[in-house]
Amino acid sequence: MIRTDQGGTTVWSPSEVRAALHAYQAEVLHEAARLMENAGYDDDAINWLDTYADYDPAGEAATT
Repeated sequence: MIRTDQGGTTVWSPSEVRAALHAYQAEVLHEAARLMENAGYDDDAINWLDTYADYDPAGEAATT
């Protein structure tokens, strides 16, 4: 259960919460990879971070 700013309540299933969290994590990690790329970091480190951002061993991000 997620409480909204307006005082209401939104009910999400556990799989919806996991998918939303995975999407947010992927977005943040991809952004970090872009920042590393712009700062001139090693390509292997950037590629690893991009790959890790898309890693979803349970396949839960695709279930919603």
